[in-house]
Amino acid sequence: MLDARPVGLEIHRGIETAMGLALVILPILLGFAPGSPLAISVEVVFVAGVFGLLLATLGLVASRGGDALSPSLHRVLDIVVAAALIGATIFIAARAENRADTVVLALAAFPYALLVFFTHYEAGGPDRATTVSGES
Repeated sequence: MLDARPVGLEIHRGIETAMGLALVILPILLGFAPGSPLAISVEVVFVAGVFGLLLATLGLVASRGGDALSPSLHRVLDIVVAAALIGATIFIAARAENRADTVVLALAAFPYALLVFFTHYEAGGPDRATTVSGES
């Protein structure tokens, strides 16, 4: 197992948000563009959009200081979303007629699972200032 995970929470948040937005936009652009070699089904565009919005929301909701979403809760939610995304990919692979549907979800599921695995979930950034009176 890794003792020191190389990806910090701030980098994780940025990558997570970018992956979520890409998962919403790219299936629409690639699947419905005129002359596109990919024929992505509407169901997969919907599933990718839902997971993309989840990823983008997780990335944007987690604050630097942990006020909105604590790092431990963020980790649990990331694991649940990664497992659900991998499960959806396997389900689509089992029932899809074309490979483009599976590829779209697999290109998001496995990099996201790696991101979750290599992230060090600890609140980063400067310590918060406190107001402590010097007079008692």
